Amino acid sequence: SLLYLILTPIIGFTQNNLCKADFVSQPDRSLFSEYSFIFTNTTTGQYSECLWDFGDGTSSREDNPTHIYDAAGEYKITLNIYITDSSQHVIHIDSRTKTIEVKYNLGGHFFTGIYPATEPCRAILYNVTNPLNPIGVDTVSTTSQGFFLFLQIDAGKYLILAEPLPNTNLANSYSPTYTGDVLYWNEAYINIINSNNFELDIHAVPNAGITGGTGSIGGDILDNQGHPGNNVEVLLIKDS
Repeated sequence: SLLYLILTPIIGFTQNNLCKADFVSQPDRSLFSEYSFIFTNTTTGQYSECLWDFGDGTSSREDNPTHIYDAAGEYKITLNIYITDSSQHVIHIDSRTKTIEVKYNLGGHFFTGIYPATEPCRAILYNVTNPLNPIGVDTVSTTSQGFFLFLQIDAGKYLILAEPLPNTNLANSYSPTYTGDVLYWNEAYINIINSNNFELDIHAVPNAGITGGTGSIGGDILDNQGHPGNNVEVLLIKDS
C-alpha cells in the first residue's frame, strides 16, 4: 500500500513570516513602592500580535509591558507570538518562557541637615547576615532629592553607609554615616529585610568636633568557621 502525504500551505504565510520569540526583563527603577518589572519584547521577524503570561494569573497584549507583582517569589513568564494570515486567521507561531525571581527593594533619603542631600552622594549596602563576614552588595548614587534605591535584594540582615562624594561641599561638612546615624559600622542599626522598605533614612553626622590625625587599624582574621587565621597577608588600600 502507498501512503500519500498532502501538504497544504497556509495562505499568506511565507518564510519571511517566521520569527523567534524572545524578551528581556529588568526591575523598574521608576516605581519605589512596588515589585515592578519592565518586559521588553526582542522577538525577531514579523508578527501581528503578542500575549504575555506573567506567571501570577495575569496577562497583557502590550508589546513592552510593565507589570507589578503582589509579592516576592519566582514567576514563569511566557511570551506568545502570533501572525494573522490573509484570511484573517490568527496563528500561534512561537513562544518563549523564562523564570524571573522577584526580590525586595530598599531605599531611603540621605539627609545633610534638615533636608535631603542635593549634591552627589552615594550609598553602600552591606549584607551582615553573617556578622563574621560582611559582604558589600551594591553601591548606588543618590538622586537630586537625596534618595537612594537598592533593587532585587535577598532577605537577610543589612546595614547601609551613606556619604557625600569626595571633593564636594558636603564632603567638607558631613562624615560618612551608617544606618542609625552613627559613624562606626559596629554601632550601626541592622535592618532585617523580609519585605520592601523605603524608609531607611540616614541623617549625616556633621564634621564639627571630629578631628583628623594619625590612627591605627586592627582586627582579627577568621576563616568561615570562625577560627583564627595564621600567616595571612593583609593589604590596606586607600579608596580615594
